[in-house]
Amino acid sequence: MFNKALNNKNLFCHQYWQRVLKNNKNIPNVGRFDFHDANYELMGLTNEYYGHLAPMIKNNDLAQRLLSKPIKNDIVLWRGIANPNIYKDTPKYLEKMFKKCSNLKKGDVFYMPEYSFWSDSKQVARNYAAQNGIIYELKLPKGTNIFEKVYPIFQRASKFLCLNNTEIKKGNNKLNHIKIELLSRDIKI
Repeated sequence: MFNKALNNKNLFCHQYWQRVLKNNKNIPNVGRFDFHDANYELMGLTNEYYGHLAPMIKNNDLAQRLLSKPIKNDIVLWRGIANPNIYKDTPKYLEKMFKKCSNLKKGDVFYMPEYSFWSDSKQVARNYAAQNGIIYELKLPKGTNIFEKVYPIFQRASKFLCLNNTEIKKGNNKLNHIKIELLSRDIKI
């Protein structure tokens, strides 16, 4: 009798989970540019062309919560940040944030308010850092949840610990190589 019940396709829980799995309309379909555009709003850089992006941010957060997967091995990720002073009309906010980041000291705890994009390639990060930029090195242990859309994208307001900040000089180029550790988030979103 019990075995017959297990094979019965009309069990409530079987029907329920089949509907849940088939109806994934509740999981937002987001692309990496949705995260990129939302970063403008999160950093206060939106203008009349962007408008209010709160619904996009809500979708991004939900997608990350539902679609992040644990990594199968320890990995090292890299992130490059260009010095904003190489661009014309750089907002003071970005200059201030860059200076704060490049002056991190061992033991400093900091947040990345935006959705941060990472790469498994040090060279890709160096290209983004360009001249006089910052390159972050982050080691992640097996089992860490990551959301990936071409590159890993971390949740907004991710929290990090600075392990080391080394200034590397090559000719006129200066690069801050900052080793960091991911900490548990303490900001509810």
